[in-house]
Amino acid sequence: MAKALRMDLVLVTVDNEDDSAEHPIHALGREYQSADLSCSSLVLKGEIAQQVTTHAAEIYAEMLVIGSHGNSSIHDILLGHAGPDILQSSTRPVLVIPQLAS
Repeated sequence: MAKALRMDLVLVTVDNEDDSAEHPIHALGREYQSADLSCSSLVLKGEIAQQVTTHAAEIYAEMLVIGSHGNSSIHDILLGHAGPDILQSSTRPVLVIPQLAS
């Protein structure tokens, strides 16, 4: 989608334990760059929804694309899930991509 629309792709993850240059998000970013996409990657620390929405505003993101893990409401309540928080707090459009069925 980013390539077709000639958009820059920014891969962002929030990982409070690993922000090294070897983080898997950077490998994914390099893979997309080799596919001729304008792509960068970034590891943030902190609360997921707040970090993602703040960064999106800072870079004037046109859209956020997030994955849904397909977890139940009980799972979300007990373990937390950033998707609903991002949807509520984002000032940018959010596209949620569901997890593929196994």
